[in-house]
Amino acid sequence: MNELKLQEVTKKYLKENGLSVRFMAQKTDINRTSLQLWINGSRNLNIQNIVKIKQFLSGSYIQSAETITAQMVAQSQEGA
Repeated sequence: MNELKLQEVTKKYLKENGLSVRFMAQKTDINRTSLQLWINGSRNLNIQNIVKIKQFLSGSYIQSAETITAQMVAQSQEGA
């Protein structure tokens, strides 16, 4: 059985969702160049960054529109 590499899954995830490496780097706080090199197979990442990547792929860094709306409402009520 072929085992998919995390880099391959990440590259496909970004492409299928219309996300950039820059966006992923900003959300995960991983250096963009390091992340790009890792995706291309030219560099290894430490375990902390691998954990961040797995969390990103599971949606942990993405906020729903509902969450964003609730935050905006709460902020507007604080300012009133």
